[in-house]
Amino acid sequence: MKHNKAATKEYADNWESFTTEWSGGLARGKAGNVILAGALFPEILGGYDLDDEESTEKMAAKLVQYLSDEPEKVSRIMTRYSMARTSDEIAYTIWSDPFEWASSLAAGSISQMLADG
Repeated sequence: MKHNKAATKEYADNWESFTTEWSGGLARGKAGNVILAGALFPEILGGYDLDDEESTEKMAAKLVQYLSDEPEKVSRIMTRYSMARTSDEIAYTIWSDPFEWASSLAAGSISQMLADG
């Protein structure tokens, strides 16, 4: 069995895994919206002018704010899933708790899209 030597947060399981993925996805979705606003919209339309230092600093502050909202814990099953390297490891992770894997995956994905409105 592999161990995650870079782990810096506690693991969450079951319902806590779902809520952790939801919170993390929402924070990443909001940060993604800031990046899109900087890339696609001029400042007059609510975006950020990347050629203007003050506007770029505002954008960076928003990114830091949203990404610091990441939860204190990480989902154990999603961490195992993302660290899996072979199809056998992926299958073992999914089949160890298919409902937790599916609900955590859905929570993270859907909450990222909710930030788009």
